[in-house]
Amino acid sequence: MPVRLVVGPWAHLDLNSKGAAVALPESLDWLDRYAGLGPKTAESRTGSRPGPPDHPVRIWVGGEGAEQWCEIGGWPPPGVAEQRWYLGANGSLGTAEPAGDVPAVGFRYDPADPTPSPGGAIMATNAGSRDNEAVERRLDVLVFSSDPLHEPLEVIGEVAAELSVTRDNPYADLFVRLCDVDPRGRSYNVCDGIVRLTEADPLTGTVRVSLLGAAHRFGRGHRIRLQVAGGAFPRFARNPGNGQVDATAADLVPTQYDIGLDAAHPSVLLLPVAAGGVNPG
Repeated sequence: MPVRLVVGPWAHLDLNSKGAAVALPESLDWLDRYAGLGPKTAESRTGSRPGPPDHPVRIWVGGEGAEQWCEIGGWPPPGVAEQRWYLGANGSLGTAEPAGDVPAVGFRYDPADPTPSPGGAIMATNAGSRDNEAVERRLDVLVFSSDPLHEPLEVIGEVAAELSVTRDNPYADLFVRLCDVDPRGRSYNVCDGIVRLTEADPLTGTVRVSLLGAAHRFGRGHRIRLQVAGGAFPRFARNPGNGQVDATAADLVPTQYDIGLDAAHPSVLLLPVAAGGVNPG
């Protein structure tokens, strides 16, 4: 039986309110077309009511100059090309590969003062895209930003980061968040992801973090920003750093991280970029 995926601009708790006008008709149309379980109105019996589109995926593309529904042929979407954005010295982020030796940059995560995480995919009233200015000022968050974009950049698909990481504690988390920075300097989260590391993972090596999917247009004059941290509380339970599951453990252990930036040990943001954008629908 065909599958239909609809991804809208709602948080979990918004589905029955803000999302109802789209989610309910989409569900009924699909049931009527493929399972014969939809409402048997005169229009549906005569076939005059249009069925759902033939595209298997309908997504909402957010961001500057977008804010529209688009129909695409699948997920991950066809016709996207992966761009590599390198984390660089002085908090830079760009497509040029690092040249020569660049010192690593570090931060210390303390589970007694866990790094907060505004917004995101959480079951709360403050879910979704939120201002990240306060968290980006913290010493336990690394921030890498591109120059202002000369042209819009449309990111459609699975976002990931591959970071060269050295840590002094085998029990540690690595949280990565992609943000859109507008011309006024306000930073809003687009997507993010986390990896929990254990003694099974080497203390030095490349760590891949999936930031899940995104459908977002970075507008002209906006900047792409990447945050790197050791946690995202309370969205994800803090890692006590001692190999225990109990988050209230008394013997909390901090972790020191160093992120490689040089040519031999690059750290990279992987963005699926839609050539020419996607078709509205």
